[in-house]
Amino acid sequence: MILPKIKQSHPYQLAELVCYDLNKTFGRHPSMYATQSLQQPNLIIPKDPILETQACKQYEKFRIEDLKMDTFLENKKGLDAKFVKNYQSLNSDYSLGYYKTGLHY
Repeated sequence: MILPKIKQSHPYQLAELVCYDLNKTFGRHPSMYATQSLQQPNLIIPKDPILETQACKQYEKFRIEDLKMDTFLENKKGLDAKFVKNYQSLNSDYSLGYYKTGLHY
């Protein structure tokens, strides 16, 4: 079985993945869990290099700002031009930013 190495995996399953043999994992005595690693290092799938790109980081910022935009739309107030400009610039090729801005006005 292959599981994410980090406790909370990246939303797109791009983080490093670690392989575990479930027969070995569940066949051991519980007292051994804390003292012995159960991963199989030779089967690790490395994280996707796209995670380190500026485009990926900018998209993640867009997702955060998009949640804020949803709050503005829900409350029907508080949206300023500076936020709109930044929000749309984070993912300028994606029409959702322009669509949601239009919904507000």
